[in-house]
Amino acid sequence: MRTASLFGRSICCHCCWTTLSTRTSTIALNLRPILILPRSASAPPAAIVPRKSVHVLHQTRRFKTRRRRRSDAAARIIMTTAAAAANSENGASACDVISTTNPLPAMPPVARRCDSSFILAGSLASLTESDLSAHGIDPTVPRQPGPENDDSESSEESSSSNNSNSSNSLLLLDPPRRLPNPYGWMRSDDRSSREVLDHLRAENDYTAAIMGDATTSGGLRDVLYDELVDGLQETDYTTPSRDGRWWYYRRTYEGKSYGVHCRAPVVDADVADDADADDDACATATTNTPGRDGTTVHPIIAWDHTTDGAAKTPILPDERIYLDENALADGRDYCATGSVVESPSQDLLAYTVDFSGDEIYELRVRDISAGGSGGSCSGSGTASPSGTGNDIDDDDKEVPSNDHRIEGLEVDGTVVWGSDDTTLYYLRLDAQHRPYQVWRHVIGTDPKEDDVMIFEELDDTYWVSIAKSSDRRYLFVDCSSAETSEVHYLDLTSRTMDGGAATEGTCTETSCELQCVAKRRKRVLYEVEHRNGRWLISTNYSNEMGEDGNNKPTANFRLMSCEARPDSEDGWVDMKDENEEIMFTGDEERALDHVQPFRRHAVAVGREGGIPRVWILRFGGAEGKEEDAQTLDVVNFTRLDFPEEAYDVGLGPNYEYTSTELVLSYDSLITPLESILIDMDDPDNVDARRVLKQKNVPGYDKSLYGCERTTVTARDGSTEIPVSLVYRKDVMEKHTASGRTVPVHLYGYGSYGSNVEADFSSTRLPLLKRGMVYVLAHVRGGGEMGRQWYEEPNGAKFLCKKNTFNDFVDVARWLVEDRKLTSPAQLSCEGRSAGGLLIGASVDQAPGLFGVAILGVPFVDVVPTMIDASIPYVQYVQWSDTPLLIANDTLILPYFFYFFNHLQYLFRVTLMVNHQDPIIKRALLH
Repeated sequence: MRTASLFGRSICCHCCWTTLSTRTSTIALNLRPILILPRSASAPPAAIVPRKSVHVLHQTRRFKTRRRRRSDAAARIIMTTAAAAANSENGASACDVISTTNPLPAMPPVARRCDSSFILAGSLASLTESDLSAHGIDPTVPRQPGPENDDSESSEESSSSNNSNSSNSLLLLDPPRRLPNPYGWMRSDDRSSREVLDHLRAENDYTAAIMGDATTSGGLRDVLYDELVDGLQETDYTTPSRDGRWWYYRRTYEGKSYGVHCRAPVVDADVADDADADDDACATATTNTPGRDGTTVHPIIAWDHTTDGAAKTPILPDERIYLDENALADGRDYCATGSVVESPSQDLLAYTVDFSGDEIYELRVRDISAGGSGGSCSGSGTASPSGTGNDIDDDDKEVPSNDHRIEGLEVDGTVVWGSDDTTLYYLRLDAQHRPYQVWRHVIGTDPKEDDVMIFEELDDTYWVSIAKSSDRRYLFVDCSSAETSEVHYLDLTSRTMDGGAATEGTCTETSCELQCVAKRRKRVLYEVEHRNGRWLISTNYSNEMGEDGNNKPTANFRLMSCEARPDSEDGWVDMKDENEEIMFTGDEERALDHVQPFRRHAVAVGREGGIPRVWILRFGGAEGKEEDAQTLDVVNFTRLDFPEEAYDVGLGPNYEYTSTELVLSYDSLITPLESILIDMDDPDNVDARRVLKQKNVPGYDKSLYGCERTTVTARDGSTEIPVSLVYRKDVMEKHTASGRTVPVHLYGYGSYGSNVEADFSSTRLPLLKRGMVYVLAHVRGGGEMGRQWYEEPNGAKFLCKKNTFNDFVDVARWLVEDRKLTSPAQLSCEGRSAGGLLIGASVDQAPGLFGVAILGVPFVDVVPTMIDASIPYVQYVQWSDTPLLIANDTLILPYFFYFFNHLQYLFRVTLMVNHQDPIIKRALLH
């Protein structure tokens, strides 16, 4: 989260990087959405739409488990859509409303064509350094030859620190071919092109002219902005989550751009006589474990945000601030934290912070013990600003004292503690910002001289991540592409492999080497957790082989287990419930995302019926005895159900491995976010569920709003597309009674297997209050119906991608022609990033169906990106390698084309650039 510009003001929102270009990867900017408005017949061609950078598309690598949380761009495009809503009764379109007082300028900015510009398509292997330089390509930057190697035998050579690039060049054009790229001049990698910057200024001026009075002081923009702010409770806190002897939570304050990390000691009468409590003067009434029955007495919080002095009132007694992000950001143009994790003793804090916006982080360590954090054990209020902990091991005067940073290196934002307070693990980045190396650092040593690399992945189609197992015994190193994965592990307990205590000569954390859970196999994805000497494995592995001799993956993930040992793939078996039925078979009906184990339970998260689901697994013997709970015999397998028709549910922070209680995060289209406590021993007991906290939305009355879930039959006649609607009840009742159409805003994404959930958003409320119906189209390409909703042959990957566009248009037609809810003049649509591609292609397919289209940081030039050999990293496994293949000496183009060439003659395009972004500021000033 960071502060971004919203219509010239600051508001906290999710940001997305983009590059300015219509054809290639170029200048990195932070753009507001593009508003596409109907153009008159006499208007000239519109300006160029920018595209999203390739780098952003790779930020999240676990496509199989990713749940997309939208940053509701309704907050940014609200003035256009609300204008359409407010004037819907007289049939005026949004463009008509905006241009009533000020005529549209006659000439929008037009990007020039450069017919001498070209893309180099094909293999660069045969070109010399001088040839590359002649083409404007840096010969020192590594290039991705092509998609993953189909030769599975190479996998063993590509999964250790001695591996080599296993990508193969396939049948690429060799030598490469020059293809026209008339807008390639807009590529400016150093962000210094005066012509490009002047074009951005002209776009902003054109947008301001089109908006006219709506953007003046006191106009519609200001009114809507004030409504957005009024719908936010800025002074708030997150649900406290227990970890050992502390409750951890975050606080936000009105007028502050960043959050504050807090903790308070656990007070538990059940263990107040713990012999270890006297070891810490501040732990007199605390404990390192939950109560003896595995439950935790969650505190009743009486804090009231409406009272005077609420910001200074502690949420829990003896509250301590251990990291204030506002203090970190003070005096800086940009600040974003990555990992913020306490050490095993909870006396130290490791955190990463980015001050430049380039996603290269510093690593810092802070003393948050009683002596380092300030504030007494018996304190009656929040710790003072000076009591926020002391950074250690550095002489840099810009930080409180010493800062343990990996200076001069490109460090990923992830950090993980080892088995004690002395060892840290972190990731380094290659030249293309890909995490590819895992390093171990011992506090107090020189990071440049003494740090040890324990893993390296040189195949640039694979990304590396690190995490601890839920029981904190193992460090997992996950190495994954979009279609293949491999997990390595390191035992952090300093024990022998049979579980006994370490003796002289046995390996310890710093002397043991990583071991592989299961070597990579083509198109086999898997994730690993650990419980009581067994691996819990979520995977798409099947016993069937495809025609190419590689694994034929299951439609969705299976849940399997085996003994916790290296090279365990030969022992994987399906986990069964109390009726000896396989719980997750990998079929299309039930999708598994991931599993979190506990001492006596495990929690599976996935999807069923297009809705996020949570299942509770309780372990035990035939009689359910406590000592039998350490087995993997499932004695109860329960799906949690909720009363609303459509919703979003997932796991909250659940740090305590020994707990028998589970905290869930739940919301729906009309229910603000809640934290719900579930008894895992009695999950079906709905009455026993307790709402720990519900997000307060000022002025919101749930009883005024309604929602529904339905399906729309796609044009193929067999596919049912899930659709979610939210509205004011009186608006829908009026429509039902009169048959009059209402304004509708249609949102979609449909890429990477990511989900658009039926969740709550306060930024929709100004639209709904003005009579607009907000619709989510859960089109193919996402993962709402399981992974098959994304994969070939019936999903929307590779040559099936057109299904995404067709589904979206089919939903829009259903809203207009079948449901008769709206009209084209009153129908707006929106998509961001790859969803921007969806909107562009949909508008190109059915331009008369939409009155307004919003493309947020859109990726709309897929073909040039795929075939441009000068781009170091291309996501072939997401968008297809087809553009690089040759058949009969002819370049095969896939499902995309320059739809914008058609779009610009149908619509007037405006582009808004965020001048508040620090990178843009620096570029414009120079």
